[in-house]
Amino acid sequence: NIISALILVPLAGDTFHVGAVTLANTLGQTVCALILLIAMVRNIPTVLSRAFVSSVCKLIFLTLLSAAAMAAMAFVLHNSAGDAGFIRNIFTCAAVFVPGMIVYLGGLKLLRVRFQT
Repeated sequence: NIISALILVPLAGDTFHVGAVTLANTLGQTVCALILLIAMVRNIPTVLSRAFVSSVCKLIFLTLLSAAAMAAMAFVLHNSAGDAGFIRNIFTCAAVFVPGMIVYLGGLKLLRVRFQT
């Protein structure tokens, strides 16, 4: 994370861009996940079974579906965090989060995602 932040944040220019920090964090976490995956495969060669890969693909799909539901709710509500009061922001967060949670948990049940390898 530190290395990617040191590289990407200065590329953002004179103004501080949150997107550069977000991208740096995402890249750093992805590299960490890949390192852990490689170590896991070396220690447990059967870990990448068909069932495991299938579950991971289902989780990725449900994550994208949940994000789309939350983005749609945020678009419908037209709320900017800086423009509203504290209580309204809390209700807006709940109104955006709850549909995403329902989509994700409902999808887990419908797609029968198993968490065992």
